Amino acid sequence: MAFEFATAQRIIFGDGVLEQAGTLAAAFGRNALVVAGANRRHVEPLLAVLRAAAVDATVYAVHGEPDVATVAGGAAVARENAVDLVLSIGGGKLARHALPGLLAIGGGMALGLLLV
Repeated sequence: MAFEFATAQRIIFGDGVLEQAGTLAAAFGRNALVVAGANRRHVEPLLAVLRAAAVDATVYAVHGEPDVATVAGGAAVARENAVDLVLSIGGGKLARHALPGLLAIGGGMALGLLLV
């Protein structure tokens, strides 16, 4: 049996790693799109860390399972706000379904993707 496995270049996991998100995001740019679930309670700590690192953020809330219209709407918000990176916070459905479509912004690629 043969197979190939590719994954992220860097995975940071553990207690207190949210505090690193601002510094990590700032390495990609200063204008982020934060893709999140409907509950903003989970988003606020991330937004505070981004503000402290001088990274502006626009939140795009995804309600339920993302569909094509949701991804297209997120891409439109990203283009309107000239984002240079996309962050995701919340459940796996956001990373699996919404983010791949959002990365192809305006025919180009966002500079970075950070899953929080």
